[in-house]
Amino acid sequence: MRHRLLFTIALWLLSVPAAHAMEQTTWDLQTSGPFPAGAFQIQTSEQTPLGLHITTTQDGALSWVSNLQQDVNMLTIEATARTYTRAGVIWMTPDGRQAQFDFLLPAGDHTTQVALKTSDGWNSHSPQLGLGLQAGSDVIIKRITWTHFSTWEKIGEAWRSFWTFDTQKIYSI
Repeated sequence: MRHRLLFTIALWLLSVPAAHAMEQTTWDLQTSGPFPAGAFQIQTSEQTPLGLHITTTQDGALSWVSNLQQDVNMLTIEATARTYTRAGVIWMTPDGRQAQFDFLLPAGDHTTQVALKTSDGWNSHSPQLGLGLQAGSDVIIKRITWTHFSTWEKIGEAWRSFWTFDTQKIYSI
């Protein structure tokens, strides 16, 4: 009887993390059209079958009213850039100031992941979000995915990264 109770409790505890799995919100700009309602687009953006094609002659930003329901840990952008392009995620801080976290979009067809939680002051519940691009950008954005990881996934990743050792490289002195 006691073993059955312990087994039931263990089974219940193991099922709790499964109920809180990773959540993703994906904006597919190849099929669903432009950004969500409330988007303020750069004038040099054009919807194409490949995605949202953006060219800039000066620094610019594409912003929209945020409709994200979950806390966001990571941003994934699938894009094609003609050259390396400086970009940034833009959001409003709780006190109403604008903040930005910069990253690079590599040249060619790539998927870029941005760990937003590493940015001081990241606010995924900002009323407005944006994507900034440097002058001279020529980018086709195919998909933007906002990802929230569960507590158990974060613990598992910390455990794996602790036990993953660097390989011997010239710079690993």
